[in-house]
Amino acid sequence: MNFKKSISLLIALIMIITIIPINSFAAEQKIEVSDEVALFQAIEQENTTIVLQKDISVSRMLSITKNGIILDLASHKITSSDTFWYSYPNDRHLLDITNANTVTIKNGSIVTTNVNKHAVNIFGSKNVTLDNLKINHEKSWEGGGAPLVINGSDVTVKENLDLTIGSNSWYGINVDPKGNTASLNFASNSSVSMTGDSSKPVIHPEGNVEDGKITITGADKVGLKTDEKGNLVIAKEESVPQTQETPAVSAETKKQEKDSTPKTGTTDLGIVSIIVSTIVFAGIITIKKYNK
Repeated sequence: MNFKKSISLLIALIMIITIIPINSFAAEQKIEVSDEVALFQAIEQENTTIVLQKDISVSRMLSITKNGIILDLASHKITSSDTFWYSYPNDRHLLDITNANTVTIKNGSIVTTNVNKHAVNIFGSKNVTLDNLKINHEKSWEGGGAPLVINGSDVTVKENLDLTIGSNSWYGINVDPKGNTASLNFASNSSVSMTGDSSKPVIHPEGNVEDGKITITGADKVGLKTDEKGNLVIAKEESVPQTQETPAVSAETKKQEKDSTPKTGTTDLGIVSIIVSTIVFAGIITIKKYNK
């Protein structure tokens, strides 16, 4: 009986193992990269942490399509090389994340050049995290673009997101549902800043936020407010005119001021009157004696 039970349990265990995907047992791996070739090879492997050992210039769009990628820039930057290749506007982004879930980009800089459209383009991806990231879009192609574009994706900002825009930049961040939904969440203790033309919005929602297809949370916590066009801009502190208050004077101070005030006016006039009267009286007496 015990033997039969053991066989049944073994068969059940085998059946369970066969229905679990093989990649569920795959351990996350860490790959250190120092050049473009190693970087492009590393992003083709799911559940991989990629750590840059130096700044890397890429000759084509860096496209992440695998799940579970963590790209740790480790205080380095990714930029485009002088020989950056593209065939049409939407493959001239510097970093593209398409149909990939649970992806993190952190701890460094993404810097465009004059050939790039968007610095970071995220399309159809869920659970994407930007953690302590600088995105510099000061230079871009003449057709424009943005530091960060979120198309039909869910993105969370952690720590600091530092944006730089240039003359060709449309805005800082674009959030577009693309017929689906899109969300941007600023985690607690996160922040966002934007350097460049302050007349351009930090966030431009592509459509009506109220229809439920676009969700932006935590914006007020990072100092953003909605303007009359529905864009999110830096909330400026309104200065309140300061009025100069008259300092309060104590009763003791008033008494001291009164006691120290010179005696003038009526008192001085009385003394003068007495002197004049004395002189006149003395003159009258003298005249009477002389007439006698």
